Amino acid sequence: LAFDWISNPVRVGLAARPAPAPPPIDPLPATKPGQLPTYEASKHHPPTPDLGVAARIEQTRDGHPALLGSFAIPAAPERRLPALLTLPTAAGPQQAVAVVPVTFALVTLDTARATIRRWVVPVFGASPVPDAQRLVGHFALDLRDLVPAGSTGNAATQVAYVFVDRHVAGPLALPGAPRR
Repeated sequence: LAFDWISNPVRVGLAARPAPAPPPIDPLPATKPGQLPTYEASKHHPPTPDLGVAARIEQTRDGHPALLGSFAIPAAPERRLPALLTLPTAAGPQQAVAVVPVTFALVTLDTARATIRRWVVPVFGASPVPDAQRLVGHFALDLRDLVPAGSTGNAATQVAYVFVDRHVAGPLALPGAPRR
């Protein structure tokens, strides 16, 4: 990343290496309505792309920024859970069939390092998924420790990106930031 420019992606693979076990879900879903994180679709989420990730940052009712995203990617061994995992959520118990890492990068102009945060979000479903089947997921994640409450940001000096697999959403403006 060079502020609002993304270099060409490069995919590197290692031959004859067993698939790693899927990482644990982090953070676990909130169990009380109105709290974050949540992993169910809502009317506030961006539409799910055919393949890739879509995201935006909005302010919650209490003025804190939240990252809302939708994604669709192919299932792979490192994403599939070995068995269905029932998770308590504010909407009731949900069964996770896979997990997907989501990485957030907040880039500030003329700063040497981006602020990076990584989450592992569940994908809900009714049955295990085979390789290459399309995994569709959603997330609403709290950014209060990354972006100050009530921040209007400045699209000229601060932008965010979301990475899911090899897909990128961004640059994203902070809530209330003037658009370029």
